[in-house]
Amino acid sequence: MEQVLQGRRLNITGAASDASESALASLSPQARIAEPREIAAAVAWLLSSQSRFVTAAVVPIDGGWSTQWRSAQQRRNTR
Repeated sequence: MEQVLQGRRLNITGAASDASESALASLSPQARIAEPREIAAAVAWLLSSQSRFVTAAVVPIDGGWSTQWRSAQQRRNTR
């Protein structure tokens, strides 16, 4: 299955091809894809007692991905 994301074709069947992974990484503010250990560390913290006061919160673990879209939306709304 292929999906078009901002004019780039991405192969989203199972493992990403090098080209798909590079295309996706180039869209990220950090210009890379998260390492599994980075996601696991955030999940481990959320499951720990250190996060016991965090309730009903959305915690994006996306390397800034969600903020870039929010910023673009804000720029469109101010025109």
